Amino acid sequence: MCAEMNSKWGAGLLGRLVILAAIALLVAVAIPQFLRFREKEKEAEVEATFAEAQQVANQYYGRVGAWPCSASDLNSPELMVNILQRHWKLDCDCRSNTITLIYPQHGKDFYQEFNHNSGKIREGFF
Repeated sequence: MCAEMNSKWGAGLLGRLVILAAIALLVAVAIPQFLRFREKEKEAEVEATFAEAQQVANQYYGRVGAWPCSASDLNSPELMVNILQRHWKLDCDCRSNTITLIYPQHGKDFYQEFNHNSGKIREGFF
């Protein structure tokens, strides 16, 4: 009876260990996939917001004939709410004809800057 009980207990323990190993394997695969998904989602949000900011700035230039000097010149509440909710920052510079989106990435401030004169985009960490 004691041997029978030990074999049942051993089989139960082995079964639990197999289930635990399977769960650990699933977690080891799922967490990096989830983190990559979130990173791609954030990149898409940044690109969409930056494209919208460029479009609004170009529309401002078309109406006024000059590049906006500040983000408030853009007169786009939806864009500004979107940026402020994410704790990002949007800068416009009428002297250099640039628009810059600043947002956190990997614990540092990262920027994307569009130059209206050259049509080029620069990006990097501060």
